[in-house]
Amino acid sequence: MSTTAARFLSWRYYTTKTTSKPLSVIHAICFTTIALSTFVLTLTLAIIKGFEIKVEERMQSIYPPLVLYAPEYEAFDFKQLTQELTHSHPHLIKALAPAHIKQVIICHENQEPVVITLKGVNPFLESLVSPIESTLIHKNSLAQCFNQHNSIIIGQQLAQHFNVTIGDRLKIFFSDTTHFTENQSFSSCSLHITNIMNTGIMEYDYSTALVSLTALSSIFNDDAITLVGLAPTSHISPEMLQKKIQQSHSFEICSWKNLYPALMETLHLQKKISNLLILFILFLSCSTIASLIFMHIQHKWYDFALMITLGASQKSITFLIMLMTFYITVPSIITGLGAAAIAGTLIDHYALFTLSDEFIFSHIPVHFEAYHFYGTFFVIILVTLLTGWLCARSAHSIQSTTLLRFKE
Repeated sequence: MSTTAARFLSWRYYTTKTTSKPLSVIHAICFTTIALSTFVLTLTLAIIKGFEIKVEERMQSIYPPLVLYAPEYEAFDFKQLTQELTHSHPHLIKALAPAHIKQVIICHENQEPVVITLKGVNPFLESLVSPIESTLIHKNSLAQCFNQHNSIIIGQQLAQHFNVTIGDRLKIFFSDTTHFTENQSFSSCSLHITNIMNTGIMEYDYSTALVSLTALSSIFNDDAITLVGLAPTSHISPEMLQKKIQQSHSFEICSWKNLYPALMETLHLQKKISNLLILFILFLSCSTIASLIFMHIQHKWYDFALMITLGASQKSITFLIMLMTFYITVPSIITGLGAAAIAGTLIDHYALFTLSDEFIFSHIPVHFEAYHFYGTFFVIILVTLLTGWLCARSAHSIQSTTLLRFKE
């Protein structure tokens, strides 16, 4: 049997309306199952990818790609550190920004005080290593926000807690010593709110505020540098630069992924669940296509016997059955991929499924990559063709003379 004849017969078997009602029902079930499996798999992969991208965007809006931590009770010499790192890793470091943190109590009038982390930053260098400026409600630069003495930027959650806005003043209380006693005394300072940041991360917006390093040094009489934000160039990834610095230096260096291990474990768990989902969907597709192919073989048993009698080889029968599998599977997959693309676009664009305030984004994010479509297409095609080939091997047992002798 020629390839053209096999293609013609398989297409006729696929398109001709059969008189067998069970075969028609199984055909509809198979089409629906493969299309629905493709839809669920593609949309799930896109949602998981959307979560990863949104989490990374939010975290990178508040943290530099890499952060260097000074040893306990020690401080960095920022100028020396900059020279050392740029010399040992030339063309790999885009910028470095010094920072220092203090724990303070912040309050406003008679409202309940809050313990926060007060972070001092260099307003000119910080914008080079982190996009924190993009989270500000009023789109000013950090330098503009800190051009007044004792200016502060607070998070939106903290502003809502105190019911304050830009232009109001807050008071901070802090200890002049690191040793606490029963009769601990606190110093205080009044700060002027010049902007409010909305990172979308409730914990950060509620418990972190920014001031300039100059103001922090003036308030606490401490010009130490205990943190250094680092941004790599486009020639290297943050992970690779982190490994290189760890090999050549002894100080601690972390990315936001190291600071939130529970969040990273959740993302890894999502990937494991998606792998299980892929296995289940492939099993479901194989089961339905196997049932349909076996029913087609049973229904066309005498046709195959006649072809063998007329000289068709077993390979030709196998090729014909695999073509039938291809014609059944391809429209189902294309339908599922198209439905997934439409549904994903609607979910993401119109925020159809909103999330509670505990999440760092307001709705379920969906992000399609090209491999979501062609990867799903080729994987399901290959698996179903393999299933069709295994099913076609049962046609090798056809005894043409016996079947034709007893055909009514």
